[in-house]
Amino acid sequence: MLIGHQKQLQFLKKSAESNRLAHAYLFSGPEKVGKKAVALEFASQLHCSFPDLILVEPDPESEEIKIDQIRDLIWKLSLKPYSAPLKVVIIDQAHTMNQESQSCFLKTLEEPKKDTLLILITEFPSALLPTIFSRCQQIKFYPVSQKEIESNFSKEIAEISLGRPGWAVDF
Repeated sequence: MLIGHQKQLQFLKKSAESNRLAHAYLFSGPEKVGKKAVALEFASQLHCSFPDLILVEPDPESEEIKIDQIRDLIWKLSLKPYSAPLKVVIIDQAHTMNQESQSCFLKTLEEPKKDTLLILITEFPSALLPTIFSRCQQIKFYPVSQKEIESNFSKEIAEISLGRPGWAVDF
């Protein structure tokens, strides 16, 4: 369920329609505001299904994205897309990449494959190496209006969610 962020989604759609997609985007904004929902919605619009979607999330034990995960991602990116014209990679909580992971990932950003779209999602963009930050097109996300949340949830839930649809869903 996508609540709000139509401006961001429209920008991405227009970029795709005009064949002007950046190779990497950095979705930044508060926790639970809908960054991942927009990334998944956009990926589904590009593919109509998800066979060529790669999702990287922090390891549950260490709560960080480890270098082995990035190496595995790089290997997967070396393969051709399965059925879609491009692969979409979503790195959720990109700020949890440790220093080694970020350094390893940097080469992928510096030499992007033509059939790959990278989306990094973070609440803390300053935790990323400046070279990673500078190689991504930044898209900022802000809290959603209470009215938009109310259209899907009760007024009380909309009020206590503080503009964060993810919190409304959790409640």
